[in-house]
Amino acid sequence: MTYRFYGWETADVMPVTDEYPGIGDPRTLYDVLDRLWCMYTCTPRMRRDWNTNDKTLGQCAITAFLAQDIYGGKVYGIELPDESVHCFNKVGDCVFDLTSEQFHDRELCYENCPEQFREVHFKRQEKQERYEFLKEKLYKYTNRKENPMNIVCLDMEGVLVPEIWIAFSEASGIPELRRTTRDEPDYDKLMKWRIGILKEHGLGLKEIQETIAKIDPLPGAKEFLDELRSMTQVVILSDTFEQFAMPLMKKLGYPSLFCNTLQVADNGEITGFTMRCAKSKLSTVRALQSIGFDTIAAGDSYNDLDMILASKAGFLFRSTEQIKKDYPQLPAYEEFDDLLNAIKKAM
Repeated sequence: MTYRFYGWETADVMPVTDEYPGIGDPRTLYDVLDRLWCMYTCTPRMRRDWNTNDKTLGQCAITAFLAQDIYGGKVYGIELPDESVHCFNKVGDCVFDLTSEQFHDRELCYENCPEQFREVHFKRQEKQERYEFLKEKLYKYTNRKENPMNIVCLDMEGVLVPEIWIAFSEASGIPELRRTTRDEPDYDKLMKWRIGILKEHGLGLKEIQETIAKIDPLPGAKEFLDELRSMTQVVILSDTFEQFAMPLMKKLGYPSLFCNTLQVADNGEITGFTMRCAKSKLSTVRALQSIGFDTIAAGDSYNDLDMILASKAGFLFRSTEQIKKDYPQLPAYEEFDDLLNAIKKAM
């Protein structure tokens, strides 16, 4: 068998740790990482260009330091014209670069390169988080049971039910409230702005709940959710609030819901909100993965992207043209039957 990464012919070093059963020389590590590299592990500035035909793109540093954990040796860096550094490994006389194929036919020079140190690279929090995520995925994969446990994580608004704030905008005649996470990625900023609009117009929780009482699930959503729940576990991850969501959960058959809560004054005025945790959707997906679940995720908005990118498989559903354009690598569906079939194939 041949490989496309630099140094594969002589990559005969063996692990100095038994933490990852089944991992032998770097060729076997490459075989496993080829299944684990994803858009989330890619450096953010390159995610738009990442795709399954170019899996090593933007993965060099976290991969090289993970390989160092396994084989020892040192990490070196090739200085590139854009002033970035491409990392590779050297163990004794063995030089190998597990992510070199992202450069295609371009030749790289592996001689007289400066040593790289994780203390420097991991000063960037996002890089350390990506490294830890990949390391955790590798550990889980190599220590996995034969029959993995799947759990599907779904967004609520725009996927299973209409957007609550759009419905309330129409009911109240306040067009500014149509703005959602499809338009504003910063949820904290969006909610504070919404609360300000409500206060300006003298509206509170009672008026919003009156609108929610008239909202039904999207056509086909209940049937889709019922069939999905018959074959695997499902959890709804939403940035909505329990005061909004419970009537809708009743209409959907009470699936498990993780959401947030509103701070409401005695007169019904919404004065603030409490998020369940920081980066709630990503944090939940990571927590589920840490206790042995393989996650599959679907959503429609910017605030769903982290959980989609971090999952074993992820899909956009009835998303905006801009999001689909920004993330062309993510499969996008408009019909529940197509989404259900995609989830089945990913399980």
